[in-house]
Amino acid sequence: MEIKFYNILFVIGLICVSCDTAVVIDLPVNPPKLVVNCLGRNNKPFYAGVSLSQPRLDDFETIPVSNAVLKLYENDKFIESLPFKRIDDSWSSGAIYESNSLFPTPGNTYRLEATAPDIQPVVASYFHPLPVAPQRLQVTFSGKEITEQNPFNIFLKLDFTDLPGENFYHLQIVGKTENVAFPMSSRTYGLYFADPAYEENNSSFSEPLTFDDKFFNGKDVVLEFNASQGVDNQFPIVYFDVYLRTLSKEFYWYLKGSGLQIRNFYDPMAQPVKVENNIKNGLGIFGGYTETVKTFYVPK
Repeated sequence: MEIKFYNILFVIGLICVSCDTAVVIDLPVNPPKLVVNCLGRNNKPFYAGVSLSQPRLDDFETIPVSNAVLKLYENDKFIESLPFKRIDDSWSSGAIYESNSLFPTPGNTYRLEATAPDIQPVVASYFHPLPVAPQRLQVTFSGKEITEQNPFNIFLKLDFTDLPGENFYHLQIVGKTENVAFPMSSRTYGLYFADPAYEENNSSFSEPLTFDDKFFNGKDVVLEFNASQGVDNQFPIVYFDVYLRTLSKEFYWYLKGSGLQIRNFYDPMAQPVKVENNIKNGLGIFGGYTETVKTFYVPK
């Protein structure tokens, strides 16, 4: 009994010693980097948000950088320094820089160089994609009237010709009505690929629908989509505006990674998601898209 008693005291002593032992890990703190998210659109001026990166364990709050210098080059020729416009209070934008008049030209290559005091300068480049126009839109409605019990169920077929090489797309379809109270009011449809081969695209991206050309590279293509639209008024759709955007490769992969990251945000078992970053020495994305809009009227 005496031996057991001393054994118990020995174990208790070990526990007490182990509880008092503190392990201090000195984690290195990396210097902040410039975060630059700059988008070129063929129908709007260049637009950029600039902020500072933060340590992973800090509270997530954007630190805007309003004293940066953003130099833009087209085919290696300097064309403009993007002027600072304002501070964006939203959670991700930071300081906003925007061209006064410069739009990107499809087929040209653009380079962005950004500097700020006491921060390592960054650089990025991308090729601005060529336009692709939708050729035909076929729309079938299963509902005859819009009611709460009978929303429109819509089946769509879209024709266009894919360009040679690797291409990436956004698709958005907006239905327009002739509402007297709200002239030419619009309804944006949530689209889903009917073909199960595109299931990943249905679940991996936010709106608009985003996809690549791996199933139809360089060919004439007919894509089929499902959509639904609940009641918002009782005026019929008169025409559809189809927005077909060709995306730069960098912007496509950025959208895919960030979309998956948002979807996995509240899933503790989800695998880490790598978000595309083409900002050398920094973080963010420099890319763009070319938008083509075409109107298709509903047959009477």
